[in-house]
Amino acid sequence: MGSVTDNFNKGRCRIENGIFFANDEYIEILSTRGVYLCANSGKVKYLMRQDKAAWFDLTELHRAREGDLSVVCGGGSYEGEGFVALTQGEDLLWILHLEDSEEFTAVTISNGVITATANVYPHHHVLQLTARNPRDFTFTASVQPPTPDA
Repeated sequence: MGSVTDNFNKGRCRIENGIFFANDEYIEILSTRGVYLCANSGKVKYLMRQDKAAWFDLTELHRAREGDLSVVCGGGSYEGEGFVALTQGEDLLWILHLEDSEEFTAVTISNGVITATANVYPHHHVLQLTARNPRDFTFTASVQPPTPDA
């Protein structure tokens, strides 16, 4: 078992924007004004050399199942961050963490497609990805209009 899985089992994840796999590989995600792009990939051990303590606590807010797949979403120790994680049975497959997505408050999985939403006023964000290839994700950010005074 690797450090990503060990820490996930303790309710923690790496703090960087990225997709972290059970085999301790990761894909860096770059963010510019709500646009996310997959970039470099590598081993988590290289991140740990830079900052061994850069793990944060996860707060699970919602869970969904499809067959033996279970997807969980939520937030982290810092305001504005969100995560989505996929397990098969008891085994972690991957965790996707975004520093400025807001916490994901709902998640569904249907035909292997995962949809997670972050509804933290005034933000409404939708993350969509496939269970088997999280690298190909879309993130849609929008702002909810203010509610009129009563």
